[in-house]
Amino acid sequence: MVIYFLKLHYVLNEREDLDYWRDNKELDSVPDRLQELLEIWRYQPPSRYDFIQNEEVFPSASYQYVLYGMKFSTKCPSYETPMRNSEVANKMYTANQGKMSQIISVLPTNRHLINQLKQRFC
Repeated sequence: MVIYFLKLHYVLNEREDLDYWRDNKELDSVPDRLQELLEIWRYQPPSRYDFIQNEEVFPSASYQYVLYGMKFSTKCPSYETPMRNSEVANKMYTANQGKMSQIISVLPTNRHLINQLKQRFC
């Protein structure tokens, strides 16, 4: 992965003044895995789950520093969606509360569990 990290600087570089910089941005010169990662990172920031090895020389945060330092854009989805149907949400909440109360009502007390453990192991 060190090669991917180093190559990332060249792929994202905006320089066009020399063949060297242009050649390093050619798709043929970019490893397939780095191409896959760049595509993933278009929609989510680099994460530790993007890397196969447990101990990487450069953690995902290093990739984030380079990506965003080179003006890479990630289009993260918006999770702030308005509730479209509060009536349905209220029904689901009420149903969930009922299920929770039902489950709690059949659970044994802590004292009962401790007494069972004492009987079994003492």
